[in-house]
Amino acid sequence: MTRRRTIRKGQIVLYQGEVTSSVFMIKQGIIRAYSILANGNEINVALFGRDDYFPIGVVAGQLPVAVFTMRL
Repeated sequence: MTRRRTIRKGQIVLYQGEVTSSVFMIKQGIIRAYSILANGNEINVALFGRDDYFPIGVVAGQLPVAVFTMRL
């Protein structure tokens, strides 16, 4: 089932460790995947843009949870 969803800038799409069976495709904007370190600092892991799918581990059937936090 396909559903269109509008995300505001700065809004978190998925939290690290969140269980998801959804796969997202970006139509506009950039999604930043990052991890939060023990000291509270954020480290960028990937950037996703137009026509990218994420989280790719769900697409491949390898990951039942989001590995990184995803934010627009």
